[in-house]
Amino acid sequence: MLKAVGISIKNLSIDALKRQLPKYFGYLVIYISFVRGEFIYLTNLMKGDFPYQTSEWLINYGSGFVRRGLFGSLFLFLTPNQPWIVWLLFGFQFLLSAAVFIFFILQLKKRAPNWFLTLLICSPAAVCFSGWDPGAFGRKESLGYLVLIALVLSLQDKRHKRFEILWVTSGMILYLVGVFTYEPIALLLPSIVYLIIKAPPSSFANQNRRPLISIFSAISIVGFLLSTIFHGSQRDAVSMCANLAANGLTDRRICSGGIYWIGQNLASNVDQLLQCFPEYFIYLLFGLLAISPYFFTRLISAHKTYFFWAAGFIAPLFLIAFDFGRWISIFIITTLIVILAVDDIPVIKNRNIKYIAIAYVSLWGIPHSFPYGASMPAVGLITTPMKYLAKLFGL
Repeated sequence: MLKAVGISIKNLSIDALKRQLPKYFGYLVIYISFVRGEFIYLTNLMKGDFPYQTSEWLINYGSGFVRRGLFGSLFLFLTPNQPWIVWLLFGFQFLLSAAVFIFFILQLKKRAPNWFLTLLICSPAAVCFSGWDPGAFGRKESLGYLVLIALVLSLQDKRHKRFEILWVTSGMILYLVGVFTYEPIALLLPSIVYLIIKAPPSSFANQNRRPLISIFSAISIVGFLLSTIFHGSQRDAVSMCANLAANGLTDRRICSGGIYWIGQNLASNVDQLLQCFPEYFIYLLFGLLAISPYFFTRLISAHKTYFFWAAGFIAPLFLIAFDFGRWISIFIITTLIVILAVDDIPVIKNRNIKYIAIAYVSLWGIPHSFPYGASMPAVGLITTPMKYLAKLFGL
């Protein structure tokens, strides 16, 4: 991946390497996170263990329109009726995730070395989220990230106006597909609106801000309303599973996970959520850790209206589903993409910032979902000494 974006450490002097250390440390952390998330998901897929990361992409219109079914229906329509199409889906997830990772690598590459920038990008709640908990690798929210990235590229592409139009149109199409594939993507609307408003006056996005905001808003409203009305039922889940079997996917395990939850009503989801108390509140700590770096800069005060609306749109997800880690990560990644596009990341003038950054990106992580069973899969490298001490004292 590093070669693909033109990164090399050949012919660097020691002094130059020291100056570039924030960048190269960031490249390494991002690369390890991507490889770890992809490798563990691939290993699980080879075992036939695909209840969520694969299953959620295969939700389809087997019994008619239902929320989250657009991508699965398109995928089944365009692929042969063979069991190996799960590998085509894996390839798509790989490319989707790689695009997001490469975007952040390029953000590090194009900017001056800055330990605080590395800290923000490599945060366990940001692009490295799926490295700590590979259960988050290749999930549907990546479509939403690509929408924002397409809009950012429309602001940064200086070649010709037609390239701006191409990026904006691509973002709009992705958003349409994304909202009807995973309705929480509709909650990224404040980030989309803010990018358009903050676009340079001469840009296509800014000059056409009213129609663009209207179109994106309409997609969000219609998509969310239809997802509420056609929430899904057990009959829908059974029909989806039968549709998958007709397309060559006969392993019943693929009908669990995401497809199973389509068959549960909202009241059932809330009941499951209530069972997570009081352990639920540990995610308050994770959320505070994730957002805490911003409080040491002017970024929140400079964009307080945007942060307020972005958080307000994501907040309802915490009340209806227990993928708490994913909701935190969606907020952190989307706001980071936007801030990188509209503002400069400040340099923290603290001689210990290097050590703070290294500790911050390595000592903790967020489990993507709750409940997580007998163990928490993603609390960072700090688990190693904790487990050693527990063993030493016979705990």
